[in-house]
This record gives sequence, structure tokens and C-alpha cells, in this order.
Amino acid sequence: MKRRSRLVLLAPLLASSVAAAPAFAAAAAQPSAGAPAALPAAGSCLLIARGPGVTTYDLQLNNFPADQSVRIEGPRTNLRVTVDNLGAFSKPKVPYGRYSVTFKEPGTTSSQHVRCQTPPREKTGSGKGNVQVTLVEVEDKTPATAVDCAKENQVIFEGKIHGTGKGKVNYYWTQQSSQDPVEPGTVEFNGQTEVASIRRVVVVPPNALQRTIATDLHAQNMTSARMEVKLTCTNAKP
Repeated sequence: MKRRSRLVLLAPLLASSVAAAPAFAAAAAQPSAGAPAALPAAGSCLLIARGPGVTTYDLQLNNFPADQSVRIEGPRTNLRVTVDNLGAFSKPKVPYGRYSVTFKEPGTTSSQHVRCQTPPREKTGSGKGNVQVTLVEVEDKTPATAVDCAKENQVIFEGKIHGTGKGKVNYYWTQQSSQDPVEPGTVEFNGQTEVASIRRVVVVPPNALQRTIATDLHAQNMTSARMEVKLTCTNAKP
């Protein structure tokens, strides 16, 4: 049975809508003696990158009138939603771009318009284009591990890079306990391809003392779980 190792990308946890409201709202001005305290500006909106080098974004609304209907407009987005009792709402995995929120203050008929804060666009990791690597894995494709150790043998690994988007992704391997890159290369995603396969062949010389071959595949900020293949000698002396 062939073995497989894998590591799955965990998207960073969406910022809490409960805790975010004070951070995004403008601080109330300190009132002068005898003057009524100024109310904080209602409604704040922020586009949040889900992590360094990650090109997926969340939209976070805070400090809107509680339990009110609001309209969110932006790239491929036109939604009417209701904020919670803290005036917050989260929309995960939205396209990058400029967003705005329209709402009505309670007791008025006039509409208020809030432009969302938009951070600089995140860049992808290594490689070119807009590709997000989601999984890196390595499979053992060695035909047989019981071999004649007096002869030259081969250990075969097949790496798979899963990703979304279009562009190029750089990769490299590491072997045994070394962190030095070996056999670097580039795979290209066309926007439809979801998995790119790379084969690696390690030659084991005759009568080699080291017969356990370990390797990792690296792409963007992802690393596969280490795959090890151990050769046993059929001609070993009893």
C-alpha cells in the first residue's frame, strides 16, 4: 500500500465581531465643562486579509445601529444584511476591492454612507501570479522496497501541490535532515488546474549504508509532512 503525507493550510481565524467594535470606532471627543458628551461616529467597516501572503479577505462591520438592516456594495457584491445587537457583521472570503455600507440611523429617513477601509493588497508567496497553495503532499511511488542492495536502486516520490488561482508557484525539496534546497522548480496553474504533480527520483548506490530516504516538499509557506522510504536487502546475510 502506498503511503501519503499531507499538511492542510488552516486559514487564520476571522476577527471577532464582538471585540472589534471599539477598535474601529472613532474615539468620542472629551466634552468641555457644561457641554454634552459627543457621541461616537456610527458605523465602521474594514477589509481584513486572512493572513500574510494570503489573498483571501474578510469584511468586518462594527458600531452600526444595533439590529439594523444595512446594504453592502463592492466587487461582485450587493448585499442587504442585518447587523447583530452589537452593530457588527462579518462577511468572509470576499474579493479584494473597495466596499461601502449604506444604512439609516434609527428615527430618521436619511441614509448614511460609510466607505470601508481597504488595506494594500496582499502579495502571494513565492512564484508569480495570483495562486494560493492550499495543500502540499508527498506519496511513495517506489515499486518495491525489498531489493538487491548490491545493485543500484531507486526511491521514487511523487509530490502534489494543490492550489487555486492562475500563475506560477516555486517549489523545492529537502532531503534527510538537511534544510538545504534541492531540485528546485516551478509549476504553473491555469486557473482551472487544482493539482500539480512533481516526481522526484533518488538514486541509492550499491551497498549504500544509508537505506532510509526521507524527503519534504516545500511550496510557498507550505511544507509536506516528511515521507520516509526504507529499503530492505533481500540478499542480506542471516
